[in-house]
Amino acid sequence: MDEKLFEKLHREGHLSAASLDRVKAAAAGRLFSLHWELKTLLYLGYCC
Repeated sequence: MDEKLFEKLHREGHLSAASLDRVKAAAAGRLFSLHWELKTLLYLGYCC
């Protein structure tokens, strides 16, 4: 992912600061919780 492109879009006013932060977080490869997704899949597997 080309972060410089997104920073340029932000400087030009085409991208909000919040969106830029989300792009940078995605580029950094931050981990996120799968707790509820796994719990839902386990529940569906049990009941169906």
